Amino acid sequence: MYQIIFNKIKGATGLLVLMLSSFVVNAQKVDSLKSLLKTSSGAAKYEVLFALAYEYSDVNDSISLLYAEDLFTLSMEMGDSSLITKAGRIKSGELRRLERIDEAIQMAQRVLKIARRHDNLSEIMLLLNSLAISHTLLAQYDSALKFNFESLIIREEEGNKPDISIALNNIGLIYYKLGDFHKSIEYYNRSLVLKRESNDLYDLDRLLINIGLCYNSLENYKEAKNYFTEALSVCQDNCSDLVRLESQIGLGVSNFGTANFPEALIHFQISYEVAKKIGSSRYQAENLIYLARIHKQNKDYVKATELFLEAERLSSAKSYNLLLIETYKQFSS
Repeated sequence: MYQIIFNKIKGATGLLVLMLSSFVVNAQKVDSLKSLLKTSSGAAKYEVLFALAYEYSDVNDSISLLYAEDLFTLSMEMGDSSLITKAGRIKSGELRRLERIDEAIQMAQRVLKIARRHDNLSEIMLLLNSLAISHTLLAQYDSALKFNFESLIIREEEGNKPDISIALNNIGLIYYKLGDFHKSIEYYNRSLVLKRESNDLYDLDRLLINIGLCYNSLENYKEAKNYFTEALSVCQDNCSDLVRLESQIGLGVSNFGTANFPEALIHFQISYEVAKKIGSSRYQAENLIYLARIHKQNKDYVKATELFLEAERLSSAKSYNLLLIETYKQFSS
């Protein structure tokens, strides 16, 4: 039973966006795992801790981290390099979800050395992705690209289209962050082609959102809306909180760009509420900046200032440098 969980985890954690979802913990399964934890030891205990960390991941990442820490401690006691690497990757992922980015990087780098020493390609690819994500969140794009391209080379050698698609998507994201939107769309489209060829629906909605965001940045708002609409049609009633959040941001930007401020306000407010729900400081700050710009446009400078200050506080606390720059830019005007 728990080996199946292991395989599920291994397949699910290779994507760029290991963020937050709308899933809830399976209480019956968790209770069963907790009972097993009391009587298990060694490898059996490792599997139970791994499963518990997985069950709480994206639901309560603080609890998941506690199990991940126990998992890593146990793996060190057991002295198995493969188990240490896997446990360290899970711990790093939870640290990143909790926005403890520097700690996440340190842990990932630590176990990546072990994975390289033992030529553990599957873990190397996942850890390269993990490091790329963390450096992207810190706006350290040169490091992020380095890890992403190394991951792409390994995946192309493996020849697995869904895996290659993931790496291409990740690279597209970096170029988006660098402001090279045409280059970003190029990599996103290459990723999309591979997904369609392999009938890979996993995270297709997120990829479509990414392309829509690029077209927003190119001020092609009509094309952008098409991608956001298609993304929502992919997941329909099962859209994760993050997909809902980013789709609403995208639609907000599209309407903001066409000066439809009342409609934009609605979308940004929805996105902001979802960001608060899942505890994402980064997305709260992004929404706050746009909400403040709308209030500034409406000459409600008191409200705009209040929102900009909150965006500054959130961005500064988590070292989101680009968001801080944008906040100061708006303040200066």
